[in-house]
Amino acid sequence: MFDPYGSDGTMARYRADKLQRWALSLMSFKYVIEHVPGEVNAWGDLLSRWGAGPVLPAESSARRVARLAVVDRVSPLQEAEFVWPSEGEIRTLHQDPQYQEQARAAGVNWDDERALLLSPTGQVWIPPDATELQQRLCVIAHAGASGHRGAKTTAAALSEVLVWATMPADVSTFVQGCLHCMVTAGGKIPRPHGETLVATKPNELLHFDFLSMLKGEDGSKYVFVLKGGMSGYVELVSCIDATSDQAYASRLDWFKRCPPMGV
Repeated sequence: MFDPYGSDGTMARYRADKLQRWALSLMSFKYVIEHVPGEVNAWGDLLSRWGAGPVLPAESSARRVARLAVVDRVSPLQEAEFVWPSEGEIRTLHQDPQYQEQARAAGVNWDDERALLLSPTGQVWIPPDATELQQRLCVIAHAGASGHRGAKTTAAALSEVLVWATMPADVSTFVQGCLHCMVTAGGKIPRPHGETLVATKPNELLHFDFLSMLKGEDGSKYVFVLKGGMSGYVELVSCIDATSDQAYASRLDWFKRCPPMGV
């Protein structure tokens, strides 16, 4: 049996792997499978039917293919219109008359030296309805070089230079939805809606992710982990930065050494 899931899609993984190992062992022998009718092989036919019970009517089965739902946006960084916020953009918002009225109501004053609306303690005021700008500021304070710290640390870093009314709640919601923090903190990771993907042939499913480590003598501080979905073979690649170029090059090297079947 070279495809264990072909006859039983709910077969346990360990049992399917065992059958695959038997199939690989049998490939080293040259043999021919011949079917012997029951009339000729009476004892074999008798033993195969011993204690089999009543003959059940034949049932037809069909395999169902479920289409995975693709999530268009899982991170604000993946938006095509995403732009890093700048002081000039904030200054343009502060010059809007409607925001100046909101600033006066919030006790925020205009600073002529910086040409910005500042709080009495010196933080730059962000309008309460500028949610897109607030989200991009959360990205800067939490992701990337900021180290994906917790909600309290991220809010403390933001509150040193910025201020808006709902900052603690907004930062907490943003950190709870961070995919990187879900993986490292053991939270519930969102998955595409559909059936569990199970590899039935080499390189049909490849798992990969970056693992953060202590900085080495050569400057490497990440390990790119690749694991074959069927074989379980694991490859570790040390890298300096966790970038898409590094992931692209490592996957190309994987397929150079382990090419897909039929290529």
